[in-house]
Amino acid sequence: AGWALGLCRLFGPSFAPGLPPENYAEAFALFRLAAEQGHAAAQHHVGAAHSLGEGTVKDLAAAAIWIRRAADQGYAQAQVNFGAIYQNGHGVERNLVNAAEWYGKAAEQGHADGQFYFGQFYQYGFGGGNEHTDGDGVVPEGGGPRARASQRCA
Repeated sequence: AGWALGLCRLFGPSFAPGLPPENYAEAFALFRLAAEQGHAAAQHHVGAAHSLGEGTVKDLAAAAIWIRRAADQGYAQAQVNFGAIYQNGHGVERNLVNAAEWYGKAAEQGHADGQFYFGQFYQYGFGGGNEHTDGDGVVPEGGGPRARASQRCA
């Protein structure tokens, strides 16, 4: 219920954007209730609100925590955003390998942004590179973004 009420407070009963910012705090409180009960989309919204400082204080570390919770549940948009958090070092230490991992998880679910960013990482060798960037032409066995990307493309 908190999730649906939060959407109504944020976007209005017809989900039309444009409500004044004073509704953000009420929407945040409702999203937070749903997030604390494990609702992945609500966890993602709580993280986004912390990231932007809308309805709550701007806190990039809290944003990373909440978005990670949603990403861990398989929420693809959160996985993309968590990849971006690692790519940019917002609230966590910058880590391109972890960024590639999260983009890859979203890509595996068919998320277009995840596929795009994972493809960019693979093409340019970020977060582990690919068989064309390290010069030996050999894709390593086992895990890591290089091997998984190779398996996906085969």
